Amino acid sequence: MGLQRLTRFGRRVATLSRPRQHKQPVAPQPHRPFAASAGSGAVPTLAAPTAVAGTAAHNNTGRHPSTGRNKMAFSLLAAASWTLGRRGAATATTQPAASAATASTTTAPDYTPIASTEPETLMDFELEAMVKTKSEVFTARKTRYCQAQTVSYSNTDPIMFVAGDGAYMIDEHGDRYLDTRNNVAHVGHANQQVAAAVSRQIKALNTNSRYLHPNQDMLSRELLSLFPEGLDTVFFVNSGTEATDLAIALSRAHTKSRNMICVDHAYHGHSIAVFAISPYKYEKAKMYEPWVQKVPCPNTYSGQFRGSNAADQYVATVEAACDKALQNGGLGGFIVESGLAVGGAVVLPDRYLERCYAAVRAAGGVCIADEVQVGFGRVGTHWWNFEQQGVVPDIVTVGKPFGNGMPIAAVVCKKAVAQSFTDRGVEYFNTYGGNPVACAAGLSVIEILKKNDLRQHALDTGSYMLERFQKLVDRHPLLGEVRGTGFFMGLEFVVDRETREPATREVSYIISRLRSEFKILTSIDGPGNNVIIVKPPMCFNKSNVDTFVDAVDHVLSTLGPIPEDIGNTPT
Repeated sequence: MGLQRLTRFGRRVATLSRPRQHKQPVAPQPHRPFAASAGSGAVPTLAAPTAVAGTAAHNNTGRHPSTGRNKMAFSLLAAASWTLGRRGAATATTQPAASAATASTTTAPDYTPIASTEPETLMDFELEAMVKTKSEVFTARKTRYCQAQTVSYSNTDPIMFVAGDGAYMIDEHGDRYLDTRNNVAHVGHANQQVAAAVSRQIKALNTNSRYLHPNQDMLSRELLSLFPEGLDTVFFVNSGTEATDLAIALSRAHTKSRNMICVDHAYHGHSIAVFAISPYKYEKAKMYEPWVQKVPCPNTYSGQFRGSNAADQYVATVEAACDKALQNGGLGGFIVESGLAVGGAVVLPDRYLERCYAAVRAAGGVCIADEVQVGFGRVGTHWWNFEQQGVVPDIVTVGKPFGNGMPIAAVVCKKAVAQSFTDRGVEYFNTYGGNPVACAAGLSVIEILKKNDLRQHALDTGSYMLERFQKLVDRHPLLGEVRGTGFFMGLEFVVDRETREPATREVSYIISRLRSEFKILTSIDGPGNNVIIVKPPMCFNKSNVDTFVDAVDHVLSTLGPIPEDIGNTPT
């Protein structure tokens, strides 16, 4: 890595902060993961955990004060300079001269991993990453990746993020973007408590899930404690796709039927089986499976059925699908997102799940709730959105926010369903599902949610946001409906409130302006690409709400003609 490129990186970010001072390197010590004393070999001292929203240490800007502006980038820069100097000195003073005997040997030296007592020593790829330009990265993305893998805002100017801070993401220039859409960083971007717990565990051990480990035991206990009685068995996996794929396998084992019912516009994942029950994907590819039936998305505002009896009509389509499945070998299961995110943040009609579940169970099927998008307290009123409907599913899938960015997901089911899976006589093994490091992340997230009462925070702050957006409905005809609860909300824009024709181009322009003028990140979904989905980190606060709502109000008030070349803004 050349000093010239490091200097370029330094100039890029020098206006943001000072590099911190670093201690001189110490000699490697034996690794003692459980050492508590401050003497030789002890675990390195960690900074005090940063509080999240709802605690005194969290200010009204949605960021963690102790992290500073792009502090991570500067500590890396300082460490890089220190490392380069150290490497130069080491090369000059510690490398032995090659002898004839050394040159003639063909045996490679033993590899000894670098001790964890030198946290500021960066690897070559880390140094290179610090000086990569957005242009270089975007060019590589376009040339080395399949173009089916899209990039947000690629129709205007994609963003390269290098750091996070609570409700904000930070680009390579140090510009901060308010994040209203990334429900992966559930307890805040770069949450220091999660990062510290993961760091401590990976320094101690990470291995496959065949062995016993306390983290797995504790996480299963803590996760199941959030569920209603009857949901008492857990499988740990790596992603929402894996969880849903396993849920399909569980339904087949328990019912002896492959037939599934799914909801239009739903997205559950990308494996072959899960793709087949995701109309959002398979309709575009025209890839249909004979064992899948699709029922309408129960959107009572702009969906197939509207008005006072819309709920009855939507339930009737599920009942009809159950009858059809019985005529074709029985029913395996019915899967629905408790809050349909890709479908447009659709709020299920009252008693929809209660009545649908009754029909499914009468037909011999199991009921699967997909909580990947809306689980872990996001809706505020409950830990899981299906609880708003007063039901208990047979199988639940969770994922996305579970590890605050670490790959961990789960299937929670009734013991009878799990027993049917066991009775097949086939072992189920998932190499990384529930590994100690991922479990440390999951345990951290649940503990932070509980200790900071972030579920109540989501309800209170979400209610405030809903109220503020409702006032915009009265002022701006383009905003047809605001719906949701807690930190799961949809803003549906329509050209005409009578026909409810989707305002697709307008929304694309709106979110482009929110990004360029206000540095606010948003997401578009819905079958007409006309719904802004609001699902921010759980540390989002009322100051963030005001910033967001005021920006939307300004853009709508100054909208003007929509540029002809706006196209669709991928988010």
